[in-house]
Formats: sequence, C-alpha cells, structure tokens
Amino acid sequence: MSKLIVGLLVVGLIGLSYLVVSPAPANVRPAAMDDHEALEKCMKELKGAMRRMRKSLGDEAQKGENLAQILVMQKALIEAKSLVPGVAAKSEKKDEMILKYRGMMLDCLAATIKMERAVLDGKGDEAKAAMRELQELQDSGHASFKVEDD
Repeated sequence: MSKLIVGLLVVGLIGLSYLVVSPAPANVRPAAMDDHEALEKCMKELKGAMRRMRKSLGDEAQKGENLAQILVMQKALIEAKSLVPGVAAKSEKKDEMILKYRGMMLDCLAATIKMERAVLDGKGDEAKAAMRELQELQDSGHASFKVEDD
C-alpha cells in the first residue's frame, strides 16, 4: 500500500476518532435508548447501506450515491464504537471484550475509508475488495460477540 494511502487512512482515523472523543450534546440519542438498542440501530444502518451498495459499488455513474452510503456506514460505525455490546457488558472479562470490540470497529472504519478512497479514485475492484473486507469483519465480529444475523 502506498505511503499516501496509509497517510490518508491515519489522518482519517485520527479525525474520526476526534469526533468520538469530543463531548457530544446530551441529545445525541434518546435517554430511554440503552446501548443495546442504540447498537442495534447503528448496525441496521450499516447493514442497510451495505445492501444498497451491493450492485452499485464500482459503477462510476453511482459514485455520488456510493459515497453517500459510505458516509452512512462511517457515521454508524463511529457511534457504534462508543457503545458497549450486551455480551461484553455482562462478561467477567468486560474490559478485555470492550477493547476487542472497539478494535474491530476501528478495523471496520478503516475498511470504509479504503472503500471511500477507491470510489473517489474510480477503482471499482479495490472498492469491492474493501466491501468484502468489511463483510468479513462483520461476520467475524458477529461470531465473536454471538450476534445472529437476520
């Protein structure tokens, strides 16, 4: 991978991480929504965006729509990264599981950044490879955290 792409990934992750670390307004999500519900909402948004891109990824005529869907995925991942999965919250190894989960969310976010760069550069094969990477990460994460897919 070229130094430019690695540099862009690092800068993007630092910038996105700043958004998560920054104090959020109290109304980001309803007080009644617990982490499980909020996480479920994020994952539905992520999955929906992935589905909407299934056929259009790599199609130059759909570049704008693909970039919009990638942004939906990135926002969902950033919010999800700040939440605690139910299985981790109930575990005796809570801290360890939260760190693992957070690392997986960062890996997913990195895959979306690769995808975004590929779409911007008109590299459909690379965008599709990043989507496959994201799908593999999703499958691995669901297996690790015992989530059943719809």
